[in-house]
Amino acid sequence: MPFSEEPGEIRVSVSTLVEMAARSAFLVEGVMGDFNHLLRNTKVVVQGETLSPNDRVSTKEKGVFINISLKVDSRKNWKEIAQEVQKRVANMIREWGFPLEGVNVEVSEVEWFLE
Repeated sequence: MPFSEEPGEIRVSVSTLVEMAARSAFLVEGVMGDFNHLLRNTKVVVQGETLSPNDRVSTKEKGVFINISLKVDSRKNWKEIAQEVQKRVANMIREWGFPLEGVNVEVSEVEWFLE
């Protein structure tokens, strides 16, 4: 069968995108909790709809956002942590060729350290 000028679609599972985002966030200094915490608290949203882990996202999809909820270290600047997570996650997903519109970060927990 000859090669078509119109190539097929490339899609990646939501669970793969979530893992990529969580791995990127996990490496940011000041992000607390274990890796599974990040996996549970990272979502892929397409055009306002939260997708399930078994869904697939096309590289041609519009309106793709990553929503990630973090636990942060009380001794660090939470805003800087959140901005670094946004940057790293966005870079990782975009390097894969996804038309990511943004990364929404929520600081949902603080791990307090009494000094």
